[in-house]
Amino acid sequence: MELPKELSKTSSFRALIDNNCVYVDKTDIIAKFAVKKGPFVFFRPRGFGKSLLVSTLYELFKNGVESFCGLKIKDLWKDKTYKVIKIDFSRFKESSSTDSFKASFNQELFTALKNANLSLNKVQDNDVPSDLLSEVLMNINSTDLVLLIDNYDAPLTAVLGDKAEFASRRKILSNFYSTVKSYQGVFRFVFITGEINYFSSSTFSSFNHLEDLSFNSDYGALLGFTEDDLEHYFSLYTDRACEVLNKLNKNRQYTHDNLLSTLKSKYGDYCFDNKAKEHIYNPSFIVNFFSELKEEHTYRHISERFRNSNLENFLRQALSKDIKEQLQRSLDLDTTIYLAQANLYPQLDSLTERDLYAILYQLGYLCIKASRKGMLSFGIPNLAVKHALKELIKDIENRAGKSALDG
Repeated sequence: MELPKELSKTSSFRALIDNNCVYVDKTDIIAKFAVKKGPFVFFRPRGFGKSLLVSTLYELFKNGVESFCGLKIKDLWKDKTYKVIKIDFSRFKESSSTDSFKASFNQELFTALKNANLSLNKVQDNDVPSDLLSEVLMNINSTDLVLLIDNYDAPLTAVLGDKAEFASRRKILSNFYSTVKSYQGVFRFVFITGEINYFSSSTFSSFNHLEDLSFNSDYGALLGFTEDDLEHYFSLYTDRACEVLNKLNKNRQYTHDNLLSTLKSKYGDYCFDNKAKEHIYNPSFIVNFFSELKEEHTYRHISERFRNSNLENFLRQALSKDIKEQLQRSLDLDTTIYLAQANLYPQLDSLTERDLYAILYQLGYLCIKASRKGMLSFGIPNLAVKHALKELIKDIENRAGKSALDG
């Protein structure tokens, strides 16, 4: 069976479009918030396409709809083009020290400002990111700028176990965001993505005016694939997968429908909106599954981990025995945990059971199952996550065993 388009794991919108790859069109949803000013923040676990979303917004604001032919936003978008400042904090999260982080941040910011065609003649020697940004913005009088920040939380999560380094980076970042807030009048649009919400705590108290779209049911399907998406964009890939699997295993024959059902049980049933309206699949798992079939013509289980090693190392160190036992009791797919939305923002300085669940939710180990009268019920979404959670608990137990031996 010949497949019409290539599958790609790139997070570049232009690369997907220019190479005629499958692009699941969410641009009508993007149009709903991109017409507004923000500042917006959007949280999702890794693997859900946050960087592709930022890349799409970059192309839209920088070049307009010239690359969006055939996409839903083509006839919806009437705005002009803008100078776009785009920063990806994951590019330098592993800096070895505060000075190294500040230098890397400053260089990334300088490059982003240069790529946005902003005047840098008078700021060549400024080595403080917030001051560098301020010197550039003070000369702008109109709302001609767009600011896109991807993986804003990466530098903090990378040093969660080091209180001094965390505090130093937090101060640098807080000063930067304070500058953004001070000059908010020059921005047409501000959009920030991340995995863990540090904005809700005192970490960035000076930048607490963000509108969080993460729980809004209007954007529940902004990232991730719905069942309709699978049928519309991956129907031929599903049929091809059935052919390959049925040749490899004569004892179990797949049909289009029961393969989709299998994919749902393994990689689907995520929900992140506060009305429990949209249930979605992890897009990276789906693309990996179909890509492996296509490239190698064999069926291999893809890695069922979507691990954030820095945060999980922090969890291993911070979890008490009681909380670990509570976590083990949560492994049943039918187990339900009840929390208010306000309790989904962890306080990372002293983990309680509630904070643990908040972190597990933001990492994607737990998702929303139902919503009723201001309370949300949570549970494990699928078999892949159950497997990953078992691995996490096993790692915690191994660490505890080693600590006991060391002691």
